[in-house]
Order: sequence, then structure tokens, then C-alpha cells
Amino acid sequence: MKKTGLTYGGDAGINYEDMDPFKIEAQEEGLKVALALNFPEITRTRGESAYVSVTPKGELLAQVVEGLGSENQVADWLYDNRSLNFFREIGWSNTATALNDLITTGAAPWTYMMFLAVGASS
Repeated sequence: MKKTGLTYGGDAGINYEDMDPFKIEAQEEGLKVALALNFPEITRTRGESAYVSVTPKGELLAQVVEGLGSENQVADWLYDNRSLNFFREIGWSNTATALNDLITTGAAPWTYMMFLAVGASS
């Protein structure tokens, strides 16, 4: 079987190629802010699972932003179709993933953020 790399699009219904220029610009602007605040980064961590910057005292600080993604869709389906509640376990899994990302940097945790999309306001 031929191995293929990750591809954009497909059945996801999202055109990531349209979103990438915005994400790249946001990262570039974020770097400007970090440098203006005298928080230089460990360049190789930009775009990785944990982003590491350096304080003026030389301390390493790591930041992770974690989203629930498709894990929560599984919990939704189990709840709606089988009356099984796995939302707590999904939260644990999400937190464990973020903490693992932080641990691999060797830096002190700086922030723990969870991206939470709640849908339309209408």
C-alpha cells in the first residue's frame, strides 16, 4: 500500500489553503509582539505542539493551545445515540495531551489554554 502524506481538504469541508496565509501572518505578528516585550523565542518551537520563549532572565516558558477537535464529536455522538457520557474523560485526555506537549520542552509551563468553539450565537 502506498503511503501518502497529510493532505488538505478532502471530506473535512474546510479549505486550509485559504486559511494558511492568515495563520502565517498571525504567527509573524505574534513574533513582533514577543520581541517588543523582550521575550525572544526558541525559533524551532514556532508552529510545534508547544511554543517556547525566553524571559529577560533567561528562563524558558512554554505555551500550549489545545482544542478538543474531533474527540468531542465522539463524545457528542455517544451521548446522543447511546446515552453514554464521556465528556469528563475527553477533558482528561485533552489536558493530558497538553501537559505532555509542555513536558517535552523542558520549560516551565507558562499558560494552559483551551480553544473552545461553541457554535453560532443565533
